[in-house]
Amino acid sequence: MVREIDILVVVKDIAIVDSFDEEMAGIGYEARREQGIEGRRYFTKGGFNRTHHVHMYQSGHKNISQHLVFKAYLLAHPEEAGSYGALKLKLAKQFPDHTHYYQAGKKSYVDALMGRAAQWDSGTTHNR
Repeated sequence: MVREIDILVVVKDIAIVDSFDEEMAGIGYEARREQGIEGRRYFTKGGFNRTHHVHMYQSGHKNISQHLVFKAYLLAHPEEAGSYGALKLKLAKQFPDHTHYYQAGKKSYVDALMGRAAQWDSGTTHNR
């Protein structure tokens, strides 16, 4: 099983990122723009078998902390990470050529998971 690598990049000015699409393409990344999340620049590598996901945000964007809390929560709760991974694999097999359906299929699960992660984060101290 191929594991996906998620990379979070924080920049001073998100608008400048758009000028690097060609350079990112040169190292195998496809620019996907905001992909439904305002203020994000998103790049993928690996075509339909995506291996790398780069999420770029301008400093101060609310999704930065959400990404970090989500990661910390999954690391602290391996059973949740396993269930989430199993769902992603199932959806990837079911919708190999339809990213939209894949995303829609995991939305309610991810929303609930993000809620649990936020609740966990508000009641714990941990390293990020």
